[in-house]
Amino acid sequence: MNIYDTINQLAAELKETSEYKDLQASYEKLSQNEEAFKLFKEVNSIQKDLQAKQMSGQELTQEDMAKANELGQQMEKTEEIVDLMSKEQSMQQLFQDINSAVSKSMDELYHDLNN
Repeated sequence: MNIYDTINQLAAELKETSEYKDLQASYEKLSQNEEAFKLFKEVNSIQKDLQAKQMSGQELTQEDMAKANELGQQMEKTEEIVDLMSKEQSMQQLFQDINSAVSKSMDELYHDLNN
């Protein structure tokens, strides 16, 4: 079996997990609330802009930080976004578990260095 076949199978199986299904349901609920979804998209856009600035070596301005903080506070008050973020954390934990399992082979290879 090709390792990429296994990866593709894992990707398909991830979509069947309760973590993924919960995240998907939470996203659908968020997208049905026009105001919350608009805020979510705005935050996503600003995060991308700030990340692009940082990647290009530009310093973030006070205005950038103030806008990000303001939006962050609005997000914390929006139930649908808070729920989505919680579901994302569950999915991230699943990814960490997968990464740990996959990385175990490297750890075993270098076992002698760790003792």
